[in-house]
Amino acid sequence: MAFYQYWLSLNDGKTPHRTTFNPFKVPSALPWIILFEQVAASDDPEAEPDYRVRLHGSGISAVIKASWKGRLLSQQMDHAMFLKRCAEFKRVLDSGQPQFSRGDMIVNQIKWIITRGIFPMHVEGGSPQIFFLGVSEKHI
Repeated sequence: MAFYQYWLSLNDGKTPHRTTFNPFKVPSALPWIILFEQVAASDDPEAEPDYRVRLHGSGISAVIKASWKGRLLSQQMDHAMFLKRCAEFKRVLDSGQPQFSRGDMIVNQIKWIITRGIFPMHVEGGSPQIFFLGVSEKHI
């Protein structure tokens, strides 16, 4: 909730500009953040965009025993799950408001219950960005 309160404080509940984000204001969230940047999936303007991982928190890296930094979202999951994530990201970017959910995730045969927050960020003259905050109940 601290990250959500901080996000709200950045721009009165509207989509904040990426340059207003100060990671030192939410240090407990940093290990659990993935920062995605929207990228064109192809030269086809009708194609769904993809999302490149720009930042991958150490907590998430420890859980999945990998880092996705620099990789595309489409490379990290099957196509059906990719389309579902893209739809979530599109809703968040279109509405300018975060979205929250809770669900299971199995990694290395261990079941994790994850609370997720998806937060839009505006980038002047650049592609939209998404802060994805996924925290295991063990770490809340």
